[in-house]
Amino acid sequence: MGTTYSNCQVRSDSQDAVADALKPLLKEPAYVSPSVGGWVSVYPDYGTADSLAESLSAGLSCTAFWWDTYDSDVFHYTLYESGDVRDEFSSAPDYFEGQRADGDESDDGKIDPARVQGSPEVLLPLCVPGTTHAAIQAVLHPAAAADDAKKLIQFSPVSDDQYLFADQQARELAQLLGMDTSLASLGYSYIEAGETLDYPSEGLLVVKPSTAKAQNGLQ
Repeated sequence: MGTTYSNCQVRSDSQDAVADALKPLLKEPAYVSPSVGGWVSVYPDYGTADSLAESLSAGLSCTAFWWDTYDSDVFHYTLYESGDVRDEFSSAPDYFEGQRADGDESDDGKIDPARVQGSPEVLLPLCVPGTTHAAIQAVLHPAAAADDAKKLIQFSPVSDDQYLFADQQARELAQLLGMDTSLASLGYSYIEAGETLDYPSEGLLVVKPSTAKAQNGLQ
């Protein structure tokens, strides 16, 4: 079984501001990280992160990603700016028989690959200083990587433009964006199981729905 997780990456310097915006959106508790590198990570139960990323982006007038990997086979993100979709990427557009999270489909029932290529131009202003267009393109589409960089990539046996492990691709893009790679690689179920990688669980905030008071630590 590969790695499966889904989270929101919110461009913010305030854990409390994100937690406050999150409360009225929740039906079940979620976890919220401190701001690290200008990103706050939100971990709802799997399956709700996409809609929460959109709502948090709209409510806070900020940038937010839905950040998702499935079974180490697919890495997908949707980038929102003030609630609007600015960019989208899928490493394997045909993996789920064409059904996108927002229900949009191409004519043949498959995701239109042109819609989920990812845009280095959109991502570049969000990346750490010194990041290049070529570096982003090489992560999104490893076939475009320089020969020396390709030596470090484990390629899928079915494509020279796809990573063998999608979570590796997600970590590499997170690094370019200045995200904490441990936080970007977590999901709700991993935190519930105490598997928080290299991040101390004491730093996570439990946020409960509606007016319930957020509490520090894990419960």
